[in-house]
Amino acid sequence: SDTAAFHTYGMMTEKLADIESISEFEGRPQNTAAYLAKTPAGPVVIAWSTTSEQTVSFPTQWPAARVTQIVTDRTKPIPVSTIEKAAGGKISLKLSGRPVFLERE
Repeated sequence: SDTAAFHTYGMMTEKLADIESISEFEGRPQNTAAYLAKTPAGPVVIAWSTTSEQTVSFPTQWPAARVTQIVTDRTKPIPVSTIEKAAGGKISLKLSGRPVFLERE
């Protein structure tokens, strides 16, 4: 909906404020699109599945990541975030065709 898109756009511009660079995320899991954005507030990874919903593992040096979903329901305009802990240098999460934002936690 228009309202959900508006709130997602606001979240995206906040997370990527003053972006310095963006590149493909090296080591991204198969059947995903993933980009690493460098910002003054720290790196942000934007990722989504290029096929169907799937659980994937991203390599990381972070102890945990804040994973923020885009807004898809206009009645709930606040983005939902969860904290995913790393194990063995990887963070596992479920991806769909909708982008998520990962930030160091």
